[in-house]
Amino acid sequence: MKSSKTRILTTHVGSLPRPDKLVSMLIKQDKGEPYNASELSKFVSKVTKETVKQQIKTGIDIINDGEAGKISYHVYAKHRLTGLENVTGQGVPGRPLPRDIKDFPEMVPKPLGGGGTELLQAVMCKGSVGHKNDKPGKTDIDNLRNAIKGLEP
Repeated sequence: MKSSKTRILTTHVGSLPRPDKLVSMLIKQDKGEPYNASELSKFVSKVTKETVKQQIKTGIDIINDGEAGKISYHVYAKHRLTGLENVTGQGVPGRPLPRDIKDFPEMVPKPLGGGGTELLQAVMCKGSVGHKNDKPGKTDIDNLRNAIKGLEP
């Protein structure tokens, strides 16, 4: 684990801005619509590398993948765990926008239609939660490892 006795190390939590093309591809994947899996895989790897380089350039000490390969923190678990299912309909129509989106609307990816969760399929726990698929997590780890090769923060 990285540590320092002389200063507070910096990190961040959550997703970092992603290209609109990537967001569109991730939405298709999440909705079960046709998409090019090979193209998505290569693009996620490329965006992860760019995200890592930007974090290092910015001075972030403890970097991550910026959630490049995940559509949203609250829905990607359904691809990795059992017991989670999409609910009828999509998202939460009419849900108020989070304050950060209200304050910084330019940061909302265009494919999401300017904010809100209507375009993402809401997930609900409908059964026992258990391990389902470790491939997405391993892919995330591999992408991050490849992105940091030869780089020093």
